[in-house]
Amino acid sequence: MIVHLFNDEKFVDVTIINFETEVVGLNKYIIFSNTLELKYVSRKEQVLLLPNSSYKLDLDLIYKDCQLLVIHFLTPIKLYILKNKPSHVKVLWSIWGSDAYDHFNNQDFFEPLTQNIRKKSLYQSLRFSKLYSLYHLLRYRVKPVRKELKLLMEIEFISTVLPYEFEIIKKEFNLTAKYIDYNYLVNKFNSDLSMPLGDSILIGNSATLSNNHLDIFDIIKNTNSKMIVPLSYGAYGYQDYSCY
Repeated sequence: MIVHLFNDEKFVDVTIINFETEVVGLNKYIIFSNTLELKYVSRKEQVLLLPNSSYKLDLDLIYKDCQLLVIHFLTPIKLYILKNKPSHVKVLWSIWGSDAYDHFNNQDFFEPLTQNIRKKSLYQSLRFSKLYSLYHLLRYRVKPVRKELKLLMEIEFISTVLPYEFEIIKKEFNLTAKYIDYNYLVNKFNSDLSMPLGDSILIGNSATLSNNHLDIFDIIKNTNSKMIVPLSYGAYGYQDYSCY
């Protein structure tokens, strides 16, 4: 049995379709949510909905018959599940970006204008403090990822959005995991939203600080290029960031 750990996100439905097309009935899809009303997942009959709290987890239910655990975006509750995995279970970490980069010790990938935004964020200011680590431990029963690196050694396989990211992440966390070439298909969407890129400039893939939007805008501000800037989703606090 392959057990998939998700939050209520856009890629769940298409992942179910993808895996069930290959092998029917050998996958379990678990969604962690604070509400029974799911925003993005429509294939509700095929998922197991669990509360997003490590204090309410039934680990036996999660690991029953599990041979491979697939972590789709590493969150604290999924790190807690990893911490309590049976020794025979293999693990694949499907990295979406911020679940790795947010925990790098060296946060030097922010350009000046983006760095100014980052400094204004109380969350960003506290995230590397001892107080935050204590809060994190009490709330989730695990420390932040950068303080639980031994747990990451339990991961045998990693997939990344872009292949070159693998070596960067592997080096940062000193991992021994092997690379798996896997990426998510695109959900069906309104054809009116589809457009050729042409001479336009695509800036980033989400409303996330690491895309350095304001700095790129500053660099190309004197050009007449049309810009395509996806801002409909992102890491924690993306709604506030997209307003800049």
